[in-house]
Amino acid sequence: MSRYRHVPAMRAEGFPVEAAGRAAEVSISAHYDWKTREVAGPSEKELDATYGNPRMTRELPRRGFCVNHKRTERLMAEHGIVAVTPRRSARTTIRPARAGSSSRRRSTSDGGASRAGR
Repeated sequence: MSRYRHVPAMRAEGFPVEAAGRAAEVSISAHYDWKTREVAGPSEKELDATYGNPRMTRELPRRGFCVNHKRTERLMAEHGIVAVTPRRSARTTIRPARAGSSSRRRSTSDGGASRAGR
């Protein structure tokens, strides 16, 4: 559990913010910064229903769990959670080669190619 969460609990018991911050070993500015980030929540990009180990590893500490990437991988495997990734789009249009691209080269007698006009 994050030590920042102790400050609101102590404030609810009637302690001033400064005393609660000192007891939790948290600066007041860091507490308010944490508080604004906590309210903000995940961005729209994070709510797009795609997730994997990196995103889960970032999200779990935000929700108060102490995990690293290895534990996240293990827990995802144990619970059968697999990464959901957007499908790659198929290439439907293949443009033909430009007509003038190969006409600029001319074969030489020694088998090599030389540029036209040189």
